[in-house]
Amino acid sequence: MVRGYVEAADLGKHGACHLFRHTMATLMLEGGADIRFIQAMLGHADLKTTQIYTHVAIRQLQEIHRATHPARLKETPERDKRELDKAPEADRERLRQEKIAEFRDRFANPFVAAEKGYIDAIIEPSETRPRIITALRSLENKRDTNPRKKHGNIPL
Repeated sequence: MVRGYVEAADLGKHGACHLFRHTMATLMLEGGADIRFIQAMLGHADLKTTQIYTHVAIRQLQEIHRATHPARLKETPERDKRELDKAPEADRERLRQEKIAEFRDRFANPFVAAEKGYIDAIIEPSETRPRIITALRSLENKRDTNPRKKHGNIPL
């Protein structure tokens, strides 16, 4: 029944329930849902199955790239250059420093990314080493296991 609706919608993709499950999981991840909640909703016993099943959507990556990449300054480079050229010699350095400060505020500032939800935490340089040590210690006794295969090889 659902397959007929998917085909009628002409989405360019095949499948029915799997397509909706995959879309739901992806949209929930994009919306900020914890992957463990998605794991529970999908009924996966192993988190690795959920990680394989979901993916980060290209449109979200593009949005993050657009919002944080320094090339975003291309919106006004010619205007800024003309502004610097027209400024009196005594004001050029001050104006240049203002533009540098604007760049740092808009792009080179982790607090902007955190405010928009692009990063989980801001770690101060003095906290980096203890955080890494703690993270590595938590992984000390973990073992990597692959999820069970859904089927074996086909005998030829």
